[in-house]
Amino acid sequence: MTYGRAAVLRLALASESADLADLARGMVRTDTDDWGHPGAHTEHAARLLTAAQEVLRLAVATDRSAGASWTTIGEALEVTKQAASERFGKQTAAYDDAVLRGWLLADVPRDP
Repeated sequence: MTYGRAAVLRLALASESADLADLARGMVRTDTDDWGHPGAHTEHAARLLTAAQEVLRLAVATDRSAGASWTTIGEALEVTKQAASERFGKQTAAYDDAVLRGWLLADVPRDP
């Protein structure tokens, strides 16, 4: 089955969002849980932040693939359209390129 660009990005966004939710649930522990070592809470929170940033990048790419303008993206982020474009433009283009490569190479055998 072949998916369009928007569908592939939505699937990636859904997957990353589910991973983020699982990671966030890991922060909800009781005082009897073993956190391992001093700094473990901070390390976990840093991983959570990194995952959230990836979800945001995918959300922007998904919205752009659905036709959202940089003005709309900027408003959602409470920044200017220029700031939104500068922050997410290259990554959005990289996601589009990756999806396009996936389409073009879908039937090409690859080395494992």
